This record gives sequence, structure tokens and C-alpha cells, in this order.
Amino acid sequence: MRRLAREARLIAEPAGAVATAAYLFRRDELPDARTYVSVLSGGNVDPALFLDLYA
Repeated sequence: MRRLAREARLIAEPAGAVATAAYLFRRDELPDARTYVSVLSGGNVDPALFLDLYA
């Protein structure tokens, strides 16, 4: 969530950021492909949690 918010200016709820996190942190375990796609969903983030992550 933090990386998406800071680098891409995208707000995703925690479960909605899981696919992107898998790519970022476990890329070597994913099947080989020329292109990867991640579906981001939701913006239902507790404001306090978001401020904690973004600060």
C-alpha cells in the first residue's frame, strides 16, 4: 500500500494491494512471462492506517 501510494499515487485497500506485493517481493517465484498484470481494487482504507503508512 505504501509503495503504491508514494510511487504511483494509487490508493488500494490492503487486500487490493496483495497482487502487486506478490510481484514486487516474490517475482522470482512467479511463472516466466513477458508482461505481468496486477489488479488493484478498493479504496476502503482507514484514514488513520493510511496516514501511518504515508507518513
